[in-house]
Amino acid sequence: MYNKNTTLNIILYYYAIWGDFVFKIEQCYFDNSTNLNNIVFDNFEYSSAIDNFKFFALKTYFPRNKFRDEDIEFEDRVFRNIVYEFKKGNKEISEKMASVFVKLLKNVNVKKPVICAIPASNFVDTEKRFKYFTKTLSKKLNFENGFSYIQNKKNRRNKHFEKFQGNIIEYISINKKKIKGKTILLFDDIITTGNSFITIANKLVEFGAENVIGVFLGKTYDFQTKKKIQKNTYYDKAAYIFDESMKITGFSYEIKTFNISKNKVVDNNFILTAKIVNNIIMRGIPTFASKYLFENTKDNYKAILSAWLHRVIIFSIVNGILTEENLNIAIIERDISFSHIAIKDLYLYMENISKLLEYTFPKFNVKIFNNPENKFNNFDLVIDIGFKKRQPLTIGAPYIFIQQTEMDNTLPRFYNFKPIKFFKANESNKEKENALKFILQNVFFKEEFREGQLKIIKRILSLNDTIGLLPTGGGKSLCYQLSGLLQPGIIIVIDPIKSLMVDQVDNLEKLGINSCAYLNSDLERSKRDKILKKLEDGNYKFLFIAPERLQIKDFRKSLSALSEKTTIPFIVIDEAHCVSEWGHDFRPSYLNISKNIRLITQKNNYKPKILALTGTASYAVLNDIQKELEIFSNSAKIYPKSFDRKELHFIIYKTSNKEKILKKILLTNLPKKFGKNNIAGIIFSSTVDGENGTEHISTILKSLGIHHLTYSGKVPKKSRLSEKEHAQKNLKTQKKFKENKVSLLVATKAFGMGIDKPNIRYTIHYTLPSSLEAFYQEAGRAGRDRNPAFCYLIFTEKDENITNAVLDISKSADYAIKLYNEQMKDIKDDVTTQVFFHKSSFVGENEESEKVINFLEKVFPTLQKYKNVYITVSLEGRSKIIFEKILHRLSILGVVKDYTVKYDTQITFEIKMELLSENNVYKNLFNYVTRYSLGENEFKVQKSPYSDLKSSYKFYIKTLVKFIYSEIEKQRRRALFALIEMARHAKGENEIKKYILNYFEETTFSRELWKLYKELDFETLFKLLTVIQTKKVEKIKNLYGNILRFLESAPDNPSFYLLTAFIRTRLIYSQDREEEMIATDVESIKKDWENFLRNFNFKKYENELIFIFERFLEITHQRTLKNEIFYLIFEKTNSKKFVEKFQFIDETRYFSKRIL
Repeated sequence: MYNKNTTLNIILYYYAIWGDFVFKIEQCYFDNSTNLNNIVFDNFEYSSAIDNFKFFALKTYFPRNKFRDEDIEFEDRVFRNIVYEFKKGNKEISEKMASVFVKLLKNVNVKKPVICAIPASNFVDTEKRFKYFTKTLSKKLNFENGFSYIQNKKNRRNKHFEKFQGNIIEYISINKKKIKGKTILLFDDIITTGNSFITIANKLVEFGAENVIGVFLGKTYDFQTKKKIQKNTYYDKAAYIFDESMKITGFSYEIKTFNISKNKVVDNNFILTAKIVNNIIMRGIPTFASKYLFENTKDNYKAILSAWLHRVIIFSIVNGILTEENLNIAIIERDISFSHIAIKDLYLYMENISKLLEYTFPKFNVKIFNNPENKFNNFDLVIDIGFKKRQPLTIGAPYIFIQQTEMDNTLPRFYNFKPIKFFKANESNKEKENALKFILQNVFFKEEFREGQLKIIKRILSLNDTIGLLPTGGGKSLCYQLSGLLQPGIIIVIDPIKSLMVDQVDNLEKLGINSCAYLNSDLERSKRDKILKKLEDGNYKFLFIAPERLQIKDFRKSLSALSEKTTIPFIVIDEAHCVSEWGHDFRPSYLNISKNIRLITQKNNYKPKILALTGTASYAVLNDIQKELEIFSNSAKIYPKSFDRKELHFIIYKTSNKEKILKKILLTNLPKKFGKNNIAGIIFSSTVDGENGTEHISTILKSLGIHHLTYSGKVPKKSRLSEKEHAQKNLKTQKKFKENKVSLLVATKAFGMGIDKPNIRYTIHYTLPSSLEAFYQEAGRAGRDRNPAFCYLIFTEKDENITNAVLDISKSADYAIKLYNEQMKDIKDDVTTQVFFHKSSFVGENEESEKVINFLEKVFPTLQKYKNVYITVSLEGRSKIIFEKILHRLSILGVVKDYTVKYDTQITFEIKMELLSENNVYKNLFNYVTRYSLGENEFKVQKSPYSDLKSSYKFYIKTLVKFIYSEIEKQRRRALFALIEMARHAKGENEIKKYILNYFEETTFSRELWKLYKELDFETLFKLLTVIQTKKVEKIKNLYGNILRFLESAPDNPSFYLLTAFIRTRLIYSQDREEEMIATDVESIKKDWENFLRNFNFKKYENELIFIFERFLEITHQRTLKNEIFYLIFEKTNSKKFVEKFQFIDETRYFSKRIL
C-alpha cells in the first residue's frame, strides 16, 4: 500500500573529513517514494502532434523492466512509482494526479469537452485504473465524464509491455451517439508507440467527434512521432575509394522500387551472410575498396557504383526480394561497365563470410545490359544503375532504379540480428580461420595475424568472455575491430584516457572505418548530443567511452534505450589492468563496471560478453581482472608465448646529472644510430612541474634548439590555459605528433597507454616510473612497426640503504611512511618521487580506516532506520578519487551497491546503500580476502566480537584495510623495488630484457612449473601435489591455468598431466569448481593419467609411482575412479610391486591372480 511517510525531508550535513576533502549529504530517500511534493508539474513536459492529433504528456516514463532505479534520476523514480500506483487504482494518487491535470488543462478552450480513457487490456483494470480518475477530473474541470463511452468488448494482451500489434478497435466498443460533435480528451497512463491512440482517435473522428486530444501521464523514453517517407523511394550513401586523397563527392543515391513488395523474412544463413557483408561495406562512408577491386580497377566511379550495387543487392536479400532459389539478376549499366567486377567482388565477401556460418552461399546468376530496350520479364530482379538523371523504365519484373541524389539517408546503415556464435570452444577450423584472414587482408590490409590475435578473435566470436594479453604493440585493437564487424549492433569500447580514445578513432578512420565515435568531457554538449542521436539512429559500429561515463545517469539511460533498439554483442575493456587495485594504473571508476554495463545493455536475456585487453598484467593483476570483471573461466585467459619485443633495445643510465645524460642521448647516441634522419621519439616524466617535470625538460630542449611539444593531463602551474583549453591543446599536440608534424613529444603517462604511432624510434624515461609494468608499457610505444627502437631510462638514487628500508615489505606501510618523513622526503631523486606518489595513494592503515569509518558514521543512522537508501553527496576540492576509494571499500563489504556521478559546478554522487546483517558483511569480506589471498601466509578473517551492527561494520572496515595494506600496498612497493633493482643491477641489454621478461612471465607457480618443464623433479612435483591436496580451490584453479599455459609449449610433459589429473580429482568434491573449464568426469581424469604414463619412465621410477598413487588415493573416495586408475596403471606398467601394494583395490582378484 501507498505510505505517505515514505519520503524523507532534505537533511543537510556539512563537515570536513580531512584536508581539502569536504562534502555534504544533501538528501536521503527511498525506492518506493510517491510523494508529489518531490516533483513540480508547472507544465506538460511534452506537447506535440501525431497524425494531426495533438497530445500532451507530463513526463518521460522509464519502465522498470528496462531501467534500474539507480540509472534514473530521483524525480523519474518517484514519477515511475506514481504511475505504478495509478495503474493499481490507488485512489489517493488518482486524486492528486487529477489535481495536476486540472491545473494544466483549466485554460483549454475547446467545444464540448469530454474526458474519455483508452481501455486497459481487460475490463477489471479499466475500471480500477480510470473510473475514479475520469470522474474526479471531469468534476474538477466541469467537463463531461465519458468513462462509459469507450469500453472493453473483450480482453486482449497488455498493450504496453507486449507492444500489442493487433487492431484495438476489435476489442473495444464506442458509443457513437455520445461522442458525436464533441472534443474528446482521450486519456491513458502511458503512450508507448501511439498506435492505440491514433487508431481510436481516427475512429472517434469517423464516428463524428469534433476533435481528439491525447492526454497522458507519461510518454515512454523511446516514443517518437514517425516521419512520413515517400513509399518505395529510399535514399542512401555508400562508396569505395582507393586512397585517402580521393576528393570525389556525391556518394548519395536514390533507390526507387517498382513491382516489389518487401516480404517479412526470418534470418537464415543466406540473409545473415548478407547482413554481415553489409557491416563490412558500410563500415565507412566512404571506405577502402577490397584487394580484388584494387587489383582489377582503379576507376573511382566504378568503385562508387560497385558500392551502390552491393548495397542494393543486400537490401534485396534482407527484404526477401532475392532468395536462395531466385538469384537471376539483370543489371542495366547506364554510365560505365563495372558490374562484372562488382559482382565478383561481392561474391568473394559472401563466400568467405558464409564459411564462418558453415554455409555455402549460392552463386548469383547475373546478366549485364547497356540497352534498356531488352525484355526483362524472366528475371527475379532488374537493377537499373547509373549516375545520370533519367526516368525509370516501365518493366513488368521486380525493378530497382538507382541514380545520384543529394537527399539524406532513409535506409538503415546497419541491419540488426542476434549475436552469432561463430566458433565452438577451442574449435580448430582452417576454413573459418582462412575466412577471418580474408577479412584481415581486405579490411585491415594486413597479410597475417600476429601471435595471439587469432585466438582472442575466435574466443570472443564464440560468444565467451575473454581476457586477452598481448605485449604492448601486439595488435590488441584489431581483435575487437575485426570481431565487431562480424557481429550486429554496436561495440562499446571502454578506454581509460582521452588520448587513447582519440587515437583509436583516428586509426579506425585511417582504415576507412568511420562508423566510430568517442564521447568524453572535452566535447561540447551539442556535439555529444549529436553523437548520441547518430548512435540511436544506428550510424556507428564502435563507440569509445571512459569508465567515468558509465557513472553518469544520462548516459546510462541513453545506453539502456539504445540496447532496446540494437544489440550490443560484446563490450571491450581496453587496458584492462586499470580494473585492478593491484595494478599500477588502478581507477576506482572501474568499480562494478562489468556488472553495471551488462545489466544496462542486456537485451532479451542476452548479456553482452566482455573482451578485456591488456598489454601488461602480472599474475596478481590478472587474477584481480578476472574477479572484478566476473569472468570465472580460466580458459578465458589468452596469453602470448612471450612478452618479448625483440625490436626494443634497452639502455639504463644511473646518474646524478640527468640533464647531461639527456643531452648525450639526443645529441650523440641517437645520431650515431640513425644519422641525421628526423626520427620520432617520446621523453616521459612522472611529473609536470618541478626540476624533473615535463616543463623543465621542455626548457632544456629549447636551449638545445630541439623542436618539440609537451603533453600532460594536468595543467602546468605557469600555464594560463583553463582545463578545457589545455585539453584542446593536448588534442592538437597528439594530432601533430601522429601526423609527423612534430617529431619529439615530452609527456606524462597521460599520453595514452596504447597510442599507435608505428614509427617511434626511441623513448626516454627521464624519471623512474612506478613499476616494471609501467616502464615496459610506456617504452612499448616505440617500435610498433617492428623496426629497431631504443628505450632509455635515466635513473637517480641518492641512498640505496634508505630505499631498501622504505621499500622493505617485511615492514608496515606506517613504518615506511614514518621513515620517508624522517629520512627521505628531502632527498631529490627518482625513488623519493615515486615513494611520495605511493604514500599519497596509501596514506596509512589507521588513517584510511578512519576515512571510511567517518563516512559510515554520518550515514549509518539513516541506513539503519530505512535499510535501503539513496544518499546524495556533493564534494568540494579535488577529492573525487579519495571519496571513490571509500565507496570501493564499502562496496567490497556489500554496503554500497552502486553509485552515479553528476558533474556540474561541483561533483555530486548518488550512492545506493543497503543495510546488511553482520553475517552477510562478514561473508562478503571473507570471500574477497579468500579469492585474493593466494600467498603461503594466507590472511585470516575473524568474526566480529561486537554485538551491535555499527561496531561490527567498523571492525570489518579495519580488517579490510588491514588486508589491503598487508597485500596490495606491499605488492605495490615490491613492484617499485623490482624496477629499482633492475635499474641498479642490470648490466647491458640482455640482462635488462631478462629482468623484464622474468617479471611478466612469472606467476605464483611459474618457478616450480618451469623446473618441471625442464626436467622431472620429484621434490617439486610432490610439493605441487601437496598444494592440490591442501590448498583452497582458488589457488588450485590458478595452478591449473598456469599448467595450461605451460602445456602449450610442452604437450608431452608427464608432470603437467599428472598435476591436472590430481586437480580434476580434487575438484570433484568442490562446490566452486568450473565445470566448463575443468572437467571432473572419470574419462577426463583417466585421459590425464594415460598421458602421464605414456611419457613416464615407470621402470626407473617404480617407487615414486607407488608413492604418487598413494597420494591419489588420499584425495578420491570414489570406488569406480580408484578401480579405473588402478587397472590403467597395471595395464601400462605390469608392475608386480604395484599390484602387491594395492591388491586390496582389486576386488575381482583378476589382476592379482595374473601377476602374483
